[in-house]
Amino acid sequence: MFDVWSTNFLNFFLVFLLLGFVNGLITGVLNFAILGAFDPSPGFFAGSMSSGTPSVGFENLALLSFATLAATATIASLVNGGMTEYAVRRRRGESIAVQPALRSGVQRFFSILGPQLLLTSLVFVVDDLPLLWVFSQFNVRGPNPGNAIAAIGGAILVIAVGGLFVLYLTIAWTLYAPAIMMEKARAMGGLMRSRRMTKGHWWSLFGAVLVVAGLLLIINVALVLPVAALHNPWVTLGAIALATGFAGSWSVILAAVAYDLLVRQPTFGTPPYFQGPTIGPPVGVAQAPRPPPPASPPSGP
Repeated sequence: MFDVWSTNFLNFFLVFLLLGFVNGLITGVLNFAILGAFDPSPGFFAGSMSSGTPSVGFENLALLSFATLAATATIASLVNGGMTEYAVRRRRGESIAVQPALRSGVQRFFSILGPQLLLTSLVFVVDDLPLLWVFSQFNVRGPNPGNAIAAIGGAILVIAVGGLFVLYLTIAWTLYAPAIMMEKARAMGGLMRSRRMTKGHWWSLFGAVLVVAGLLLIINVALVLPVAALHNPWVTLGAIALATGFAGSWSVILAAVAYDLLVRQPTFGTPPYFQGPTIGPPVGVAQAPRPPPPASPPSGP
């Protein structure tokens, strides 16, 4: 992953820098529309700390979180498909420009968008809603001990049970984008193809995803959190765009590289670009005659 990223750093940086700026701008506009404050900070705490309101209700937090996730996932789907194909082909050593790759991604936009929204919705229902409920209990004019304890217990139960299921599906469906782009599959076909390819490799992919997610968290905290403390939304927006440009492509490249490694295995069928016709002897060169088969022993006594 880091080899593909570093070799093509400028292209990945510029594309995802623009993506980070657009997604941050959308987040800020949604915060302003729902909570009354332009704040591009990521996460469902965005806006609620700087809105100036004494409390933020659960309904507003849930609406903000869902709208932000859906909008940013939609915009990301315009980019992720094309950059996935770009990463796979660059991994294979093929020559491809960014613009044709992005155009190819736009052509398969709806096939990429379907799985993206499905995963986003699962994460929102299983992870975000319980956490938002807990947060709202402590943010409405002081915590109610009974409600807070019940909310925390319910959230832990939902996240512990449902979170493991969502985590399993997330890793199993990690390769849907390269399957859709490289094999021209549709949304459901890409999910099923990813599920077949990741079978037997779930833990390896989980480890890689965990490492990348940890690095992304460190980079975002290091670049965005200190700037967000300045309470200047435009400076925060710039920091978000910079962090996304620097490392936002890692998950896309990781899926592309994992797909390329797995597709080379005979289990999943050798891709066409590794196959070739059987090469015969050069023209004009005679083949050595084959030795005659051994004679059968004479019959009889």
